[in-house]
Amino acid sequence: MKKLIAIALVALVLAGCSTGGAKTQTLACKQEAEGASMDSTFTFTDAGLTSLKQTTVIAIPEDQKDSIDSITTALDASKEQINAIDGATYEYSVNETAATITVTYDVTKMDDETLLGFGFTDDMKVDGKFNIDKIAETYKAININCEVK
Repeated sequence: MKKLIAIALVALVLAGCSTGGAKTQTLACKQEAEGASMDSTFTFTDAGLTSLKQTTVIAIPEDQKDSIDSITTALDASKEQINAIDGATYEYSVNETAATITVTYDVTKMDDETLLGFGFTDDMKVDGKFNIDKIAETYKAININCEVK
C-alpha cells in the first residue's frame, strides 16, 4: 500500500511539473491623446505572441452629443469589418460622454498578411516568433509606455 501511495505522489508531482513549465507573460501598453486613451495587452507564451486586446476610450465632446447616432453608425461599420477577420472580435459601447471600443485579436488564427495590416512586422520577431522585447522596443520608439508583467 505504501508503494502505491508513493507512486501516486510521484505521478502528481510529474503531472504538475509538465503543465507548470509553460510561461505566460503580458506586455501592457498605454497611450493617451487629448480626449482618447488606448490600453493594449499583449499575451505571450513559449510559442510567442498569442493574443492582443486593445481597449480604446474616446471622449465625446459636449458640442457633439447630438452626433451619437452617427458615431454609432461608424462603429457598427467598423465592427462588421473587424469581426469578418478570422481571429478578431470587436465590441463597443457608447454613452453620452464616451465611446469604448474593445478589439481582441487571437494572433494564432491570423495570417502574416493580416498581421502586417495591423502593424506587426518581421522586425518584431525573433526566431520567427513575435517577441515581447521587440514589440516593447517598437512601442517605446514611438513614445508609448509599456510594462512587462
